[in-house]
Amino acid sequence: SNNMSTGRILWVDYGKLSGPDALPPPPPDADGDGIADSWDNCDDTPNPSQTDTDGDGAGDACDSTPTTPDFLCTGVQVLPDDDLVEVAANNPPGTIFCVNDGSYSVSSRIPVEAGDKWSGVYLDGTRPSVSTKTADHVFYMKDADGATIENLEVSGAVHDNSCEPGCGRGIGGGDNGVFGDNVTIKNVRSHHNENQGIGGMGPGLKVYNSEFDNNGNVDSASDGGSVSAAGIKATSSMFIYNSYFHDNYWVGVWCDDECGAFEVHDSRFERNGKAGIDDEISSGPAIIEGNTIQNNGILAEANRHTGLLIVSSANVEVYGNTFGDNVQYGVDIIEDRRPPVVSNVRIHD
Repeated sequence: SNNMSTGRILWVDYGKLSGPDALPPPPPDADGDGIADSWDNCDDTPNPSQTDTDGDGAGDACDSTPTTPDFLCTGVQVLPDDDLVEVAANNPPGTIFCVNDGSYSVSSRIPVEAGDKWSGVYLDGTRPSVSTKTADHVFYMKDADGATIENLEVSGAVHDNSCEPGCGRGIGGGDNGVFGDNVTIKNVRSHHNENQGIGGMGPGLKVYNSEFDNNGNVDSASDGGSVSAAGIKATSSMFIYNSYFHDNYWVGVWCDDECGAFEVHDSRFERNGKAGIDDEISSGPAIIEGNTIQNNGILAEANRHTGLLIVSSANVEVYGNTFGDNVQYGVDIIEDRRPPVVSNVRIHD
């Protein structure tokens, strides 16, 4: 339920809650465990907790080896001594890259192409790590339609005012209106990137069972330039399932500037500086469902301090969430007279 016992709703200025009486039909759920098939990690075995001890994307209830990741990868085998940028450049679009366990460092962007799959392979509890100290993106997704990145740890993308907001991203990027569409992210941790864990993507981004933390800094959030710091920020449609956003400098997940369809399901948001979730100047439809949103808004310098922030957005359905101990408000609805303006916002159950 939207448990507000330790959170508050604020409705400010010209906000208006409204909407049809009928709720949307529930999504398919073959095993009847309350988790829709599209993000259930055991499609045919009831497991409402979605526990996945080994982090391999298969829930313990249907995993024959629940404490050992079952990551098998057939494709171009990549080893820690390999240059990932060179490996990417030497293979055609649609290649499967099997990134074997270990630590990888890159000094420039890894170019991801249409249909590529970058898949980490490991047998312990730590993913292969891909980091940088100099590149403005780790995985650069300009031409990455239909690509997948999974089972990896991504960190270190750098940022400065000369390239903001289009830099400092662990995964993302594009220019001249060309961005990677329909990209899938699974079991990835993207952290300590100076701007965004993921950003600058085309429509259809899907994120499953991933973690985003410690992304963004004062330079990418509040130094007078473009404000863009987030675990994930998108101006195109995105769908988030079963993921964890914490300790990001500004926002956990940010839908901005008519991002289109925006869904966040069964995820956790904790200790993000301004807000856990921000739906801003967008017409939706947006669905925020089944999430735990607590202890957000901790950055004193932020202009808001809330769990869920809805700013001049329309067609937002919020239900089945638990709020607690957000610094100022559980839900903050703001009408600042930018289109599309607040309308058809429903918060229930």
